[in-house]
Amino acid sequence: PPSPVLPAVLAVAGLLVLLLEVAQLLAGRGSVLVAAVALLGVVLGATAALRRRAAAREDGTESSDA
Repeated sequence: PPSPVLPAVLAVAGLLVLLLEVAQLLAGRGSVLVAAVALLGVVLGATAALRRRAAAREDGTESSDA
């Protein structure tokens, strides 16, 4: 089965790329396309991570966050 951590890692990586690209855009050297793709990665990664977490809760397989 796929790793439950991977979507969260991808979302965080996408967020970092997005922040760097926005900084580049503000400096006049960035690409709107790269920023848009990074934003899409953040949204898709976060959505997948939340869905997997919800599925794990329903199955009772998630460990305690405490």
